[in-house]
Amino acid sequence: MKLCFENSRGEERVIGTPETLKEASVIMKDFLDAHDYKSYYSIMNEYEDKTVIDVGSHTEFFILYK
Repeated sequence: MKLCFENSRGEERVIGTPETLKEASVIMKDFLDAHDYKSYYSIMNEYEDKTVIDVGSHTEFFILYK
């Protein structure tokens, strides 16, 4: 899998290549910690080829490509 972060301008960058959803969660948590962002919830929207995760900003997302 490939885990990307999409910023508010729609630009994506790869932040990891997890093997499992649990690994992806650890990478996302580390990324949020490094950017001093506290997430109080997350919403996952699953599509055929990817999962989009909103962690509260509504304009920036994590995208997990299968």
